Amino acid sequence: QPYGTLFGNAFLRDGNGNIVVNATGAPQTDPTKRVLGKYTPDWIGGISNTFSYKGVSLGVLIDASFGGSIYNGTYATGTYTGVLASTLPGRAAEFGGISYYYPGNVKANGTVRLADGASAPAGITVYDDGIIFDGVTTDGKRNEKILPAQTYYKSFRTIDEANIFDASYVKLREIKLSYNLPAKWIRPLSLQGVSVSLVGRNLAILHRNVDDIDPEVAFNTGNGQGLESLSNPTTRTYGINLNIRF
Repeated sequence: QPYGTLFGNAFLRDGNGNIVVNATGAPQTDPTKRVLGKYTPDWIGGISNTFSYKGVSLGVLIDASFGGSIYNGTYATGTYTGVLASTLPGRAAEFGGISYYYPGNVKANGTVRLADGASAPAGITVYDDGIIFDGVTTDGKRNEKILPAQTYYKSFRTIDEANIFDASYVKLREIKLSYNLPAKWIRPLSLQGVSVSLVGRNLAILHRNVDDIDPEVAFNTGNGQGLESLSNPTTRTYGINLNIRF
């Protein structure tokens, strides 16, 4: 495989590409490691422009990277712990959760879906955080097993494929506002020129295909590229430049 290839655990799939679930309705892991993508981008580029009027100039730098993939460790941990907004669907009836119960209130008996408007047997606890994973059983039938939301979201952490995302981004990398002091102000000081600039860097992510993180943080100067895990937010920086020409 070429440099930059990402390997890892993948969903077990049938011949039609459907994800195969186990007896409880949770996705199965393919026993063979699979190619999950590549972290090298298809192309990178940028736009730089400076607008000037009299002694004032405004410089803008936008850069972009398109293509490539990253492993999103923040998503893996966030879904497992339930702290991400993306884990809200299915966690209660108000979020689309399916009502179900355990026969005899014994979890080992498996889940039974409760039809709309129906009641569970007397003394049985009803839950409304059920989710059905979109997959097929080992015999090719559509999965109908209900998983508690917590079990559903926790199942993604150990399957790397579920945590692979597009690494593309477009960033407002820098804005620089400069003012050149008039020559008559600096002539008595025997200076050729003086300029003062306000500079802001890493000001905004204009486009990305992954939530909650900056995809660029998965890349560094080492050999472990394309891997992100609980990274800090990218820091905006602001500064003042003073340029003096003698």
